[in-house]
Amino acid sequence: MRRQQLLDRVKFRNRVEGRLGDLVDASHVTDARSLTVLPAAPHPGTEVVEQLLSRAAQAQEELERAECEWLSSSRNLQSADGELSELEQQVRDQIEANSAQLAAKEQIQSQILQMEQMILAAKKKETLVAMDFEEWVVM
Repeated sequence: MRRQQLLDRVKFRNRVEGRLGDLVDASHVTDARSLTVLPAAPHPGTEVVEQLLSRAAQAQEELERAECEWLSSSRNLQSADGELSELEQQVRDQIEANSAQLAAKEQIQSQILQMEQMILAAKKKETLVAMDFEEWVVM
């Protein structure tokens, strides 16, 4: 859209300059044979139009550079987003692995505690049996 506007302006400028070039200097004409076509003097507005067209072209170039930078940034952002997703998945996997290890550790500790309790109970029972045996022997 913007490019088409610039092209239309350039075409308009060329038409205006062409018409100005076709003007005839008739100030010294005595008959039709002495008419001469002079090169057109630049219209005062032509310089302004050229400056505006130049600025518009520069703005278009800057816009295109900005679009390229934006696309590059967008691609970098997508790449970084993909890397972040991968890291998040690795963290989730590590958390799951740590949770499984923690559950296994807790189960082992629970089994150790049960064994210790059974050993204590067995020692207590052994002590009681020994006391009962001594009492029986004494009797």
